[in-house]
Amino acid sequence: DKYPRRVRVSDDHVRRTYPKVVFSQGLRQRLLDQVATWQAEGIQVVAFRPPAAPHLEALEMQPSYYPEAALKAQLEGLGAIWLDLPDRARYETYDGNHLVARSARQLSADLGRLLRQALDAPRPLLQQKQDF
Repeated sequence: DKYPRRVRVSDDHVRRTYPKVVFSQGLRQRLLDQVATWQAEGIQVVAFRPPAAPHLEALEMQPSYYPEAALKAQLEGLGAIWLDLPDRARYETYDGNHLVARSARQLSADLGRLLRQALDAPRPLLQQKQDF
């Protein structure tokens, strides 16, 4: 853990930079192409959004910054598993982005449970690569 905890240390930086950041379509397409390749090779891809402090997540969820719903749908369309973390605000950070040790351990346990549930659930077989 880092002390002192300064959860809002990056606020000024975030407020200045996040509105100017554009989610790269090229990088997104490279990610989707790689996921499709791995899935075709029999590698099960699993994705999740790491938790952050609620005030940072609110900024990140601006429609122009991070298109999570679209990315999730595209990854799932390729056969990837997307793990949704319930109650994301319960994970404590020391700087807004990085988890304190106790929360990191809890996140690991929560992801393990969610992954086990996802892997145990019946999944439809994809007939062919989906075009997005």
